[in-house]
Amino acid sequence: MTQATSPYFAPQAFASIANIVEAAGFGNVYPYHANVPSFGDWGFVVASDTPLETARPALSVTTRYLDDANVAKHFLFEKDIVASGVETNTLDRPVLLDYYLAGWRHYR
Repeated sequence: MTQATSPYFAPQAFASIANIVEAAGFGNVYPYHANVPSFGDWGFVVASDTPLETARPALSVTTRYLDDANVAKHFLFEKDIVASGVETNTLDRPVLLDYYLAGWRHYR
């Protein structure tokens, strides 16, 4: 799992990070987001070699926020924050910084 910037403020950077995780060779990549009070809509990417149940995962501990009723919503993205045609950041073509700066330029 990795933190992956805000899919709302920097959707191309968020998508590029998900691409990076997939390019690392994981068979299953799951971008998700949650409202973090000090940051707003914040994104993460979890990956696994085996499929994960994102609709109703088994919660083995009691949490203050997460429950069976609201897990699935974190893996859904409104169409206005889904970026398409985003390149994967590589050593030869480091596009992530450009995506990040372009996304956040209006919010500095």
